[in-house]
Amino acid sequence: MALGVLEKLFMALDAVGVVRNEKISAAQVTERDVSSTLGAPVFSLGDEDLLKIFSFLSLGDLLQASRVCRWWYRLSFDGVLWKNVDMRRFATRLTDPETMQSLLVKRFSTKIRSLDLSGFTLSDETLQRLASCKGLRVLKLKSVKFTATTRPLQQNELQEKRVFLKQLEELDIRFSHGHSQVYRAIALGLSNIKSLGLCDAFLYTLLKDNNLETTIERMTNLRFLDLSHCLLLKDGTAAMFACCKKLEVLSVRKCHTLGGSFVQDILQSCVHLKTLILDGIGIDDNTLQSIKWESSRLIHLELGCCPLITPSGLNLALSQVTNIQSLEYLGLRAIGKCKTLDDDIIVELAASISKTQNKKLKWFSLGCSRYITVDDLDTLCSFVKSKNKTNCSALSLKTDTKCHENVKVPLPDTEMKIERQVFSGSYNFFRLNCSLETPV
Repeated sequence: MALGVLEKLFMALDAVGVVRNEKISAAQVTERDVSSTLGAPVFSLGDEDLLKIFSFLSLGDLLQASRVCRWWYRLSFDGVLWKNVDMRRFATRLTDPETMQSLLVKRFSTKIRSLDLSGFTLSDETLQRLASCKGLRVLKLKSVKFTATTRPLQQNELQEKRVFLKQLEELDIRFSHGHSQVYRAIALGLSNIKSLGLCDAFLYTLLKDNNLETTIERMTNLRFLDLSHCLLLKDGTAAMFACCKKLEVLSVRKCHTLGGSFVQDILQSCVHLKTLILDGIGIDDNTLQSIKWESSRLIHLELGCCPLITPSGLNLALSQVTNIQSLEYLGLRAIGKCKTLDDDIIVELAASISKTQNKKLKWFSLGCSRYITVDDLDTLCSFVKSKNKTNCSALSLKTDTKCHENVKVPLPDTEMKIERQVFSGSYNFFRLNCSLETPV
């Protein structure tokens, strides 16, 4: 018996509030294949209580528990426990395609709803086995290497051997790479997708085939889109996603080749857009000022780490940004290579908030700004509920330690379940709790 598993089971007993001294009949003992020497209280529990306890175990511990006896084997593979499966820890060990395909068909096909295969090397044949998983809705393939059959498939064959189910709602293929044939097949299964994370290889393949715009037009239900770290992404390509009318969250973090001209198209077409993450892109003063910010319905706007924005350009743009009446969070961390944000802009920002009477804008990220001093930062205190000002070198020279503390930015109540946390020395402010766990 796996003693480590039993210890975890006993620790979970109190969490589910079960009774340990329940008696079982001789018939039950025979059925469960439990020897008389195993008199531990856990063996007196019913199926329902054990399933609650098993739900606390990791995938590895659950597989160990299945080896204890036939009773536990049956419970360990109950469909209730296999709705959400994270296989990442087995990426370097489960390398045999046949074993993986057998696992998908025999263990997951009728049970699984969410599957994480990030870090695996997957063939197109293995992915085709996912068609047997009728209840699959969430698929995470981050940092996956895709391989394909030696014979290229024709377009009609791709349609017959669709990789992903029509009912798939969330897909993450960020940082993946591999055979273009797999990406062509993926593109055929995105009509009902709601949350999507893409990579350079996907965009490059479909652009080369002149099929990207058609694919995007089919994503009529798309709400969350993460294009972060797509180094081949251009403004014209990003503007294609303006046809996704239901889009609520867009992240193009660290897409250095973007100039920002696509933003106006997105804001004009995607009227439901609530969160826009632009940090690290190559937007300049003229582009920033040309955007009609005040007509948007943004709740969260991240402009941090954009290196080309100057103090004068930011100052003019902020007068428009503060006119967004729905805006609650504004990120300006390390903007203009940490040199753009200064005391004058802070004063103007406070004046703009006062002038526009924007009562919702309460959260700011101002960290890593070299030229902010404590005196002028205090002008925001009457408006701001919380602000991040970590790693501001001018503040560190002040004796007022109260103004140099690390501030954790709280979470406004939004149905998108966005949590925002501040880390000293880190550029990651958003974590979207849909299928896309980072950078977003």
